[in-house]
Amino acid sequence: MITIHIKSVYRQYKPIIFSYIFLFFFVSVMFPMEFQKALIGLDILNLLNTAKYQPIIFIPFIALALLLIFNILIKKHRDQFFDTIAGLIIIILFMILSAILLDTIYLSANPERVIYWSETFMRSDYKLFGTYPTFWLYKHGFSWVERPIVYTYQYLAFIISLWVIFLAFYKKGAFLSKFIKQFFIAFVICFPIWIIFPAISPADMFLANKFNRPIPETVAISLNDGPPSRFTNVSVVRFMRMWAMENKLAISTFPSMHAIWGMLLAYSIIQILKKKPYKWFAITLATTNIIGTVYIFQHYAVDILAGIAIAIIITKLNLR
Repeated sequence: MITIHIKSVYRQYKPIIFSYIFLFFFVSVMFPMEFQKALIGLDILNLLNTAKYQPIIFIPFIALALLLIFNILIKKHRDQFFDTIAGLIIIILFMILSAILLDTIYLSANPERVIYWSETFMRSDYKLFGTYPTFWLYKHGFSWVERPIVYTYQYLAFIISLWVIFLAFYKKGAFLSKFIKQFFIAFVICFPIWIIFPAISPADMFLANKFNRPIPETVAISLNDGPPSRFTNVSVVRFMRMWAMENKLAISTFPSMHAIWGMLLAYSIIQILKKKPYKWFAITLATTNIIGTVYIFQHYAVDILAGIAIAIIITKLNLR
């Protein structure tokens, strides 16, 4: 019986499993020294420390424990629960593997290429919109909605985690598999793009001036005006410190995984909870999250556009 379930789960997640095997092989060959450092540097204490900022790391463990207890108490439908539990285990496993892969490219990033692409994306924002979107938001009075914007961005991982728990119990986990696949296919698509177009956040590049570069005059003038409130200023600094890593460059900026995850979450909510109030809640959630990524200087606007495009492509895939 267990063998049948293992085969069933393997068939469901086979594309993602092979994608991760390929990524590991590619990264270990391209960046052997950094890959070894990432493997050695991965420890439980580090994951727990990260979990303070990204609760999504430990929420699946809670869901797994709840499902196991529920399955013991209610003996019916054990087949479906086994598949759901396997799905949650896969989330946990893939998150750990993703952390290793990300650490590797953070360690191997070439500073010159990071500078080039970070500055290129900042210029692209100005060329596309005729201004810098973050400073435009500051100037045009978005401070009245800054708290929901910032909080949505800050707690998106937690909201996704709660949605995963809901999917684990809703109709015996019938929709969980699709969401897991979308979630990790996004990572598989973005990973090579991060390697090709390495860039750090605008906060790191221009506010913290990580490379001690001359800041463009137009950016410098806007930076001198500062965020519109103390709350926004504290939020920008907090996220900047969160991503401050010794000997590492957090180059997972373009495209924005935050934008992709927000869009996929909204799509999942709309597809499953079809009533209008849920639809508007999902749209509001995705919109505030997208604005939040730019508002607190964590992403360039072009990151968001690329993220939205990738999210749309993923939703068009025939996943079950």
